[in-house]
Amino acid sequence: MKGCWKDCWPITALKVGRTNCALGSLVLARALTKSGIPEEELEFGSPGPISHATVVTRGYYVDQTNGIVLPVRDVKIVDGIKCFNLGVDEEDTETAFKVPFRLVPVSSIYYGIRALVSNLDPLIEQATREEPNPEAVELIQKFGVGTQRVFGAYAFKKLVPPEWRIKRMRNQPEWIQETEGSSARIKSGN
Repeated sequence: MKGCWKDCWPITALKVGRTNCALGSLVLARALTKSGIPEEELEFGSPGPISHATVVTRGYYVDQTNGIVLPVRDVKIVDGIKCFNLGVDEEDTETAFKVPFRLVPVSSIYYGIRALVSNLDPLIEQATREEPNPEAVELIQKFGVGTQRVFGAYAFKKLVPPEWRIKRMRNQPEWIQETEGSSARIKSGN
């Protein structure tokens, strides 16, 4: 397990010198607002769906984790959720490899905190399994986090926009297709 989520939290991310997608997107959004882009022109992207974190602004998908800036093709509404179709050129194998996603649901940057909070459950799982990961144990002790995996449920219940009905979302044909497509592209390496 790469770094055991040390790149999720500001205090430990500074020490390891990197951020994961959730924290990195929030840092990027803050940097963009500091540079003069109004917050209302930023959107938190949750491609995969909801397996990655990015920023969309001024017609561009910005994935700081993979070093990608890509124009969005168009906007689509799926069951009340605003999404961007990405303009991935399948012939550009490097970009297609780094961007396995095609349909990106977005919300206001405010809701990006969901990605950070939901990262706690996998960390707790690693710390409490039969053979615990020592780094995970150290982190939950450092942060004073309990060992019950309740953060993901809370994040997906309270920290998503009201139109994001997660259980229903997982059963929508568009999201099933996107999940299967992006998962297949990730597994095949492009």
